[in-house]
Amino acid sequence: MRLREELAREGITAPIRLGGLGELTVKVDGRAVFSYKQAGRVPQAGEVARLVKETSR
Repeated sequence: MRLREELAREGITAPIRLGGLGELTVKVDGRAVFSYKQAGRVPQAGEVARLVKETSR
């Protein structure tokens, strides 16, 4: 599932800005909640939506 679809399914509206090849950093209020470079892996299904929700509380 694409990230945009995952967020929309959870009712999360967020701007998505394309980065460089192999780059995925998810930020909430300017703070990184997931980074492909730090984690060394792609996020699991539902992981980004969960992290955004937890951080937005």
